Amino acid sequence: VRIRDVLELLASKYGIEGKIAFNDQIRAGDPMYYQADIASVLGLGWAPKVPLEDGLSRYADWFGREVEPEVTCHAMLGNLS
Repeated sequence: VRIRDVLELLASKYGIEGKIAFNDQIRAGDPMYYQADIASVLGLGWAPKVPLEDGLSRYADWFGREVEPEVTCHAMLGNLS
Protein backbone atom coordinates (compact mmCIF):
# COMPACT_ATOMS: atom_id res chain seq x y z
CA VAL A 1 0.00 0.00 0.00
CA ARG A 2 1.39 3.37 -0.95
CA ILE A 3 1.40 6.30 1.47
CA ARG A 4 -0.52 8.26 -1.16
CA ASP A 5 -3.29 5.64 -1.08
CA VAL A 6 -3.59 5.89 2.72
CA LEU A 7 -3.65 9.69 2.55
CA GLU A 8 -6.33 9.63 -0.13
CA LEU A 9 -8.50 7.28 1.98
CA LEU A 10 -8.13 9.50 5.06
CA ALA A 11 -8.79 12.68 3.06
CA SER A 12 -11.95 11.10 1.68
CA LYS A 13 -13.10 10.09 5.17
CA TYR A 14 -12.58 13.64 6.47
CA GLY A 15 -14.17 15.25 3.38
CA ILE A 16 -10.92 16.92 2.35
CA GLU A 17 -10.66 17.72 -1.33
CA GLY A 18 -7.56 18.68 -3.22
CA LYS A 19 -4.42 17.27 -4.66
CA ILE A 20 -1.94 15.43 -2.46
CA ALA A 21 1.55 16.63 -3.30
CA PHE A 22 4.95 15.55 -2.07
CA ASN A 23 7.90 17.91 -2.23
CA ASP A 24 10.42 15.13 -3.06
CA GLN A 25 12.85 16.48 -0.47
CA ILE A 26 14.84 13.84 1.34
CA ARG A 27 16.43 14.70 4.65
CA ALA A 28 19.83 13.38 5.61
CA GLY A 29 19.40 9.92 7.10
CA ASP A 30 15.96 9.28 5.61
CA PRO A 31 15.62 5.95 3.82
CA MET A 32 14.73 6.18 0.16
CA TYR A 33 11.94 3.61 0.50
CA TYR A 34 9.94 2.12 3.34
CA GLN A 35 8.56 -1.35 2.90
CA ALA A 36 6.83 -3.25 5.67
CA ASP A 37 7.26 -7.01 5.59
CA ILE A 38 4.71 -8.92 7.61
CA ALA A 39 5.89 -12.35 6.41
CA SER A 40 7.41 -13.24 9.79
CA VAL A 41 4.18 -12.59 11.72
CA LEU A 42 2.14 -14.36 9.07
CA GLY A 43 4.43 -17.34 9.65
CA LEU A 44 3.47 -17.25 13.34
CA GLY A 45 -0.20 -17.56 12.45
CA TRP A 46 -1.21 -13.91 12.64
CA ALA A 47 -3.41 -12.56 9.89
CA PRO A 48 -5.02 -9.14 9.42
CA LYS A 49 -8.71 -9.23 10.34
CA VAL A 50 -9.74 -5.73 9.29
CA PRO A 51 -9.40 -4.46 5.72
CA LEU A 52 -7.30 -1.28 5.41
CA GLU A 53 -10.25 0.91 4.41
CA ASP A 54 -12.29 -0.25 7.42
CA GLY A 55 -9.38 0.23 9.81
CA LEU A 56 -8.71 3.76 8.56
CA SER A 57 -12.40 4.59 8.80
CA ARG A 58 -12.53 3.31 12.39
CA TYR A 59 -9.39 5.29 13.22
CA ALA A 60 -10.82 8.49 11.72
CA ASP A 61 -14.05 8.02 13.68
CA TRP A 62 -12.11 7.42 16.92
CA PHE A 63 -9.84 10.41 16.28
CA GLY A 64 -12.81 12.69 15.64
CA ARG A 65 -14.49 11.51 18.83
CA GLU A 66 -11.56 11.24 21.23
CA VAL A 67 -8.66 13.37 20.02
CA GLU A 68 -9.98 16.17 17.82
CA PRO A 69 -12.02 17.88 20.59
CA GLU A 70 -8.91 17.88 22.82
CA VAL A 71 -6.72 19.27 20.03
CA THR A 72 -9.29 21.96 19.22
CA CYS A 73 -9.59 22.89 22.90
CA HIS A 74 -5.80 23.23 23.29
CA ALA A 75 -5.58 25.27 20.09
CA MET A 76 -8.27 27.65 21.32
CA LEU A 77 -6.69 28.00 24.76
CA GLY A 78 -3.32 28.64 23.14
CA ASN A 79 -4.82 31.53 21.21
CA LEU A 80 -6.05 33.12 24.44
CA SER A 81 -2.54 33.56 25.84
